[in-house]
Amino acid sequence: MKKTASLLLVIALIISCFSVCAFAEGHKTDALLAQVANAKEMKVTLRAGNTMLGSSTETYYIKGNNAALDWTNGFITIRVILTDGKAYAYLPSVPFFFVKLDTGLLKIDISQIMKTAMGATSAITVFESEGEEEIDGVKYYVETYNDRAQAKLKYCYIGDELKLLKVTNRTGTPLESVNYTYFDGYGFSVDDSVMKVPTGFDLTPILSALLTSILASAITL
Repeated sequence: MKKTASLLLVIALIISCFSVCAFAEGHKTDALLAQVANAKEMKVTLRAGNTMLGSSTETYYIKGNNAALDWTNGFITIRVILTDGKAYAYLPSVPFFFVKLDTGLLKIDISQIMKTAMGATSAITVFESEGEEEIDGVKYYVETYNDRAQAKLKYCYIGDELKLLKVTNRTGTPLESVNYTYFDGYGFSVDDSVMKVPTGFDLTPILSALLTSILASAITL
């Protein structure tokens, strides 16, 4: 689960500098991010990468004080639930086996990661332009913002739905880096079943014993 935690932190670090707070009235981005910033219940599915064919997908959920993450790679989905001061992981396809996780995961603020990924945290930005643009062969309606420092943010819509956030970083050198976050869907309601604590067989003692045995064998080698 260190990989899952690292993935969350990487997403936050990649996008945390590219937030938006001040917008001109009447833009799609203005209305969307105002809703995101105040959301008490929300889900968002995203992929980070430089192509439309991301190898993994993350779906984040918040509902009140509870949060969850679905990490999907291929046909495998792992769900992590942070609820009532406890953390659990299980496969939604096999919900009767679960593992209790290190409560250090509770320090990860999924709500903040979600809002940061969609640019709904505090920053000073300037609206630059709007219009149609083709990116990687796909036509979008694009609203472009500049953070007055080192980044240009392009919020790319199909219809009224945000599909892509493209961020170009200017580092003061001839080289530029471009980061893409693709949105496969988002909404402002979360089914109660997502936050349901798994029941069934707790694999934590078995896995703990197995890990201890492996470490003991490694030490004696």
